[in-house]
Amino acid sequence: MAVKRMSGSKAGEVLPEGAEPGLQERGQARRTRIVNTAIRLMWRDGYAAVGLDRILREAGATKGSFYHFFDSKSDLLIACLDHVWRIQRQQLEAILTSAPTGRAALDRLVGWYCEAQESAFIRHGYVPGLFHTSILDAVGFGDLIQARLRMLVDDYEQMVVAMMARIIKEEGLSADPAILADAVSGVIGGLILKGRTRNDLAPIRRIPVVVESLLSAYR
Repeated sequence: MAVKRMSGSKAGEVLPEGAEPGLQERGQARRTRIVNTAIRLMWRDGYAAVGLDRILREAGATKGSFYHFFDSKSDLLIACLDHVWRIQRQQLEAILTSAPTGRAALDRLVGWYCEAQESAFIRHGYVPGLFHTSILDAVGFGDLIQARLRMLVDDYEQMVVAMMARIIKEEGLSADPAILADAVSGVIGGLILKGRTRNDLAPIRRIPVVVESLLSAYR
């Protein structure tokens, strides 16, 4: 999904004719650095706990640069959500469309989640969980944030429902694709959240077994 700005920020505006050719590239690099820094900090500490001054200090950016690209901290969060989902959606599409069967797609999806948490734990020393659950404290800060979260979650759910419909058809399961998708997503998200809360990979490592147990109930 392409990054879309919904809150009137200035990012993406076309430079007027005659502008320095490299200016847009340098500006985009500054914007990307701010977004990446905000993602890293908010993913670890949450939305409310990370102030704008801290983001800019660690990104090596000024407030002038920030307000050139974003109208507010909420606007920055929307850009972060878009950035994370754009990357993850590309990865998920590759996983789901290349799998020979629906079950293979599910196995790859589960493996993708588990491997991401394992590798992040090795690199950073803590279980990061999922970005959208790390910033849920921001939901009360504006309707645009809520709307964007709903849109991204709906997009993800449609992908999972399609995968579940494929499994049901291939394996002759007695289940509704949307209900089964909710159940599987709940297992994955719940165990990842437990892993983050405890800073423990054990709940995440149980995901494959629990998902398999869940599916076996529909046979």
